[in-house]
Amino acid sequence: MKVLIDNDHSFAYAHGGIQELINNLLIIAPKFGIEVEPLRWWDSEQHGDIVHFFYKPNIPYLSLIKSKSKIVISSSLAPNLDDSLVKKNARKFFYLFAKFFLHGVSNSLALNLHEYALAALESEKKNVIITARDCPRDVLKYSDYRYWPLYIISRIVYSKANNLITVSPYVYDYIQKFNKNKISVIPNAVNNEVFKLKRNERIITNNNFTIVSALQWNRLKNAKNAIIAFSLFRKKIKNSRYLLIGRNLGENQQAQKWAQDNKLADGISFIGSIPYDDYIKEMQKADVYFHPSRTEACSMAISDALVMGIPVIGGRKNGGVPWQLQWGLGGLLTDVENHQSMAETLLEVYINKNDYLKNIIEAGHHWSEEWLKMEKVFTRYLSIYEKLKK
Repeated sequence: MKVLIDNDHSFAYAHGGIQELINNLLIIAPKFGIEVEPLRWWDSEQHGDIVHFFYKPNIPYLSLIKSKSKIVISSSLAPNLDDSLVKKNARKFFYLFAKFFLHGVSNSLALNLHEYALAALESEKKNVIITARDCPRDVLKYSDYRYWPLYIISRIVYSKANNLITVSPYVYDYIQKFNKNKISVIPNAVNNEVFKLKRNERIITNNNFTIVSALQWNRLKNAKNAIIAFSLFRKKIKNSRYLLIGRNLGENQQAQKWAQDNKLADGISFIGSIPYDDYIKEMQKADVYFHPSRTEACSMAISDALVMGIPVIGGRKNGGVPWQLQWGLGGLLTDVENHQSMAETLLEVYINKNDYLKNIIEAGHHWSEEWLKMEKVFTRYLSIYEKLKK
C-alpha cells in the first residue's frame, strides 16, 4: 500500500502536534509494510492508494490552482481572509480543488480540514475519510461572526461523511447526534522522542515552583483567566513562576501588555511562540502543567505533559480535557471560569507535590502509554487505510 502525505509545511511554534505526527509516520509506516511518500502537488503522474491530508495548501499551490482555473481563490475560510473574497470564491475553490488535485491522484482520501473535506465529498471520490479534530459548536461560542462559515461547512461535512475519525469521545458524541455511521476515536499521537525522556530528569531550577501553559491569547484558550488565577496563587506562594508559551504570549505582545496594564505581570515569563524542541525544554521545567482552555478536542500540550510525568490541571467540563485526565484519576480538574478555584487547585498541587500526586502522575502516564504512542496510533490508522483500500 502506498500513502501520499501532504508534508510540505513547517511547524515553528509551541507544540508540534500534526507535524510531529507526520514526521513519525514517515519513520514508522515502513515497519508496517506501508510506503509513505510526500505529496508532490506539481507532479500529475504521482499516484497512491491513499492521500492523507494534514494541512491546507500553501500559497505556491494556490497559485498553481489559480493558473489552471483563471480565477482568484481563497485558501480557506479562516477569519483573516477578506469576507467578500470568501463569499465570492469559496464554492468555486472547493470544486476546483477537487477537480484539479483530488481527481486522479488516488481512489481514496483522508482529510482533516473542513473546507477540504467538503471538496473531497463533492468530488468523484467514493472513499473519503475525514478526521474531526475539533467540535465547531463549542469553538463557535468563543469566536466571532467570521467563524460561522467554517461552522456551517463542518455541519455539512460531518453530516455527509460515511467514514469519520475523531480525536476524542467528546467530538464523537457531538457528531453522533447527526451522523449515525461508524465513527472511530484515534487521538493525536505524541512524539516518540518525548516518550524517551526520563521522567525523573525534569529540570527544576532555583527552588521555584514552576507552572507552564502552552496557549494562545484568545477567549477560547482563556489565558487571561489563567493569569488572574496565578496572581492569586502567587500572593501565597512567592517563589512561584509562570511560563507562558504560544501565540501572542511573548514579550511586548498582547498578553504581557494586558498583564502589565492590570498589574498582574509579576512572576510571569512571557515566552511566546517557539520551536517544538524549545517548547519541550520549557515543559521539562514544569512542576505542574496548567491548561485553562474553555474547550479542547484532544490537547497536545496535555498529552505531552502526561507522557513526561508532569501533573496536569485542566477544566472539569471543558471538551475532551476530562477524558484525557480520566475524569480526575490522571490529572486535577478545576473550574476554568473561576479564578479562585484555579488558584486553589494550583495550591493543592504545591502543598501535595510529592506522595499525593504520585498515583495521579502514574495513572496519567499509563493512559498515555495506551492511547498516545505512535505505534498504537498508527496501527489504528492502518486499519482505516485497509478499510479504504477494499
